[in-house]
Amino acid sequence: MLTLSCRSCHTASLSELIDFGPQPVAHNFLAHGTDPDPLVHPLRLHRCEFCGLIQIVDPINPELLYKDYNYCFSTWKPQPHALEEADLVAASASPAGSVLEIGCNDGFFLDLLRERGVGHVEGIEPNPLAAAAAEAKGLSVTRGMLSEACEALSQNGRMGIFDVVVARQVLEHIVDLDDFFDAVQALLKPDGRLFVDIPDFEGALQRGDCSSIWEEHVSYFTRDILLGILARHGFAPETERQYNFSGGTLAILAKRTSTSQIPQQTVSRMEALAYPDKVTAYGKALRERLAALREAGFRTFLYGAGCRSCTVINALKLGPLLDAVVDDQPEKQGRFMPGSKLPILALESGEARDEPAAFLLGVNMENEGIVSNKIRTYWSAPLRMASICSPNNIMAELDKLTP
Repeated sequence: MLTLSCRSCHTASLSELIDFGPQPVAHNFLAHGTDPDPLVHPLRLHRCEFCGLIQIVDPINPELLYKDYNYCFSTWKPQPHALEEADLVAASASPAGSVLEIGCNDGFFLDLLRERGVGHVEGIEPNPLAAAAAEAKGLSVTRGMLSEACEALSQNGRMGIFDVVVARQVLEHIVDLDDFFDAVQALLKPDGRLFVDIPDFEGALQRGDCSSIWEEHVSYFTRDILLGILARHGFAPETERQYNFSGGTLAILAKRTSTSQIPQQTVSRMEALAYPDKVTAYGKALRERLAALREAGFRTFLYGAGCRSCTVINALKLGPLLDAVVDDQPEKQGRFMPGSKLPILALESGEARDEPAAFLLGVNMENEGIVSNKIRTYWSAPLRMASICSPNNIMAELDKLTP
């Protein structure tokens, strides 16, 4: 599936930014520590010298990633910003309006819109378990990838009828941006609006944070790059919001337009090219801190078995310096992390809590306080804790890992 041109502007001006080598798929947890990883794929980013979009040019087939992925449902993770986003979308749709969500997952956001009085809500979802969960809430869901779903909707005369199309944490997964925006244009009424919510990669670039990178995210957006993509496809921002969610999130409600001006990039080429060295420096410093802690008698753990943790462990080669990964989801406990083969435990699993321990917090910023308090409540021995995820200053966080 190797692409030699930019998926946004289609120029053949791609240059390699960083190569993490062969990496496992983050959600392919293993039943046994001796099991081989079922799929290993090169994880490398290229940057378009023309439009600035950072992207994976050889993505994994989406069919392999999403149709049997049962470890990430919307209601499993706190989304404090979702209420404000739902207010914004509901106000744009009006009580008599209709909203379609692409990648509706278990119907969490559609349910919020329904609670706010939106007249008609429905979704598109490729994962059968997530779709079933949404349907169990009484929501209408068209199952399948976007192209399949649009074909089904077209056959039922349901194209061009929506006031708002929503795509929350979806656009970064889309391999063919042209097909996505063609579908959105076909789904919307002539005066309809598009609401997108995406991870903002600018902070990770500045800090040398690789936790925002994983195989499902094939495009990495900054504000100006996203605005440029919207403009190319006939949309102009009407409302913008930024949130400290999942490393930094940018949300935009956009209206159709025929005269959008593509903004100039604010992330410079030099800033992007400095990213690999920052990642290398951070990884070296983190390994040194973990080694010193273990030498001083500390147990070392990473809290959170999500995709961000998987990339940090494997890309920065932390596996030999960690005892285990701790996670609150029973579905993951008792399994093993892909790549590193580290065991996934519950915090209350019987680990010796009277021994000094250091925890790397591989959770989103909005969960760090909850997790930190839980660890302090359970662990009786001396503790060290530090965040490994943006939007925190991850290099400054290393100061918390002194023996």
